[in-house]
Amino acid sequence: MYPDVHGGGNSGGTASSDTYNGATIAGTSDMVVVTVNYRLGPLGWFTHPALRSGEPGHEEDDSGNYGTLDLIKSLEWVRDNVEAFGGDPENVTIAGESAGAINVFSLLISPPAEGLFQRAIAQSGIPIATPPSDGEASARDLLLKLMVNDGTARDEADARARLGSMSTAEAESYLRSKTPEQLLAGYESALFGMISFPFIFEDGAVIPEAGFETLEQGIYPNRVPVIIGSNKDETKLFLFMDPAFVGKDELYQKVTAYTSDLWKAVGVDDVARALRSNDDQPDVYAYQFLWGSAGEGGESVLPGTWGARIGACHGLDIPFFFGSDSVFEGLGSVLFTGQNRPGRESLSNAMMAYAASFARTGDPNPEEDDLVEWQPWSNAAGGPKCILLDADLEAATIAMSDEELTLAGVKETLTPEVAEVLQSGSLQHMLDIVGREWAEAAVP
Repeated sequence: MYPDVHGGGNSGGTASSDTYNGATIAGTSDMVVVTVNYRLGPLGWFTHPALRSGEPGHEEDDSGNYGTLDLIKSLEWVRDNVEAFGGDPENVTIAGESAGAINVFSLLISPPAEGLFQRAIAQSGIPIATPPSDGEASARDLLLKLMVNDGTARDEADARARLGSMSTAEAESYLRSKTPEQLLAGYESALFGMISFPFIFEDGAVIPEAGFETLEQGIYPNRVPVIIGSNKDETKLFLFMDPAFVGKDELYQKVTAYTSDLWKAVGVDDVARALRSNDDQPDVYAYQFLWGSAGEGGESVLPGTWGARIGACHGLDIPFFFGSDSVFEGLGSVLFTGQNRPGRESLSNAMMAYAASFARTGDPNPEEDDLVEWQPWSNAAGGPKCILLDADLEAATIAMSDEELTLAGVKETLTPEVAEVLQSGSLQHMLDIVGREWAEAAVP
């Protein structure tokens, strides 16, 4: 059983996208693949005192984590119904990429999700959780914009005065009167049509008040085998069209290398270390996806200059795990060529075999297969860390690595010119997508 959670910044995307078509891996691996939808944007995550009853037994309804609760409901549906489709309700692997991976992380620490899955795969996610106070501040800002947008207030100052005189019941009625379109108009659009907004609230019921610190504290409820990974050039997807880098190729490479390493340090290596610090945590497996990344000499299996421009970018591993040619609404038609097909298919077959074995047993290494052994993460110095997933034009080239990244170590590589770009705000759209917690970690 393989329920998959789509990405899209928790404000966009859909399970029906060709990118998440699980037909190939389902057919070749003899598994049931379920792609799930969940409420997005402020319909999925929104918290305001006026929308909370505060009554005993209403803790989940008051949480503001409606998107998370949708995912939990989908897992309950799988538990109750998947046997009719040939699946095993006691052998469920949740998986997700980008925001989907953030949500997978959140399910690891969510008490209501306990027992609903037996393994987890998080691709290119960062464990992000938000204090309810930040969510309430965002909700107040939205209310001000709504009042100006609909003419209730002349300007922001007038809106603040009116909001200050509103009763809780009036605020609730006003919020509930708005359509989804009106709510979304109160947010600024970011890259790819997504919006920047807070999500995964540390409400104490759906998400613990300690958030992801529970991983280090060893008090998270869902101790299951985990695969965590990221791509070599994560941030190039967000930055390759940024006008700030026109004619500045060297700076572009430095900025994307720094921010992509930071992504791996925070979203993979830190999480793996935290999980493995608990004696009762089952094996943790880490990967780095390198296919398409330009080597030291600038060579790449991608056509033309795409290796340097976009490389092994965010999301490029999805079609390899799913055995498809679809990625980000047509990007695959540019990057996937007849010349790189043999190596690409070899790597995809290997990655599907690893994923299927993990989903079936909790160990990614298939029996009777000549694949490179994927060793679990070890916190011991010099111990195995992550598997490197790559291919040349002809075949997969896979190897284990004992290298790891730390936030402090990556920060030591920060050069003045990179720091200046990060502080200038030219990366704002990317930082909005991946989360303020990540942004605050980016620059000392």
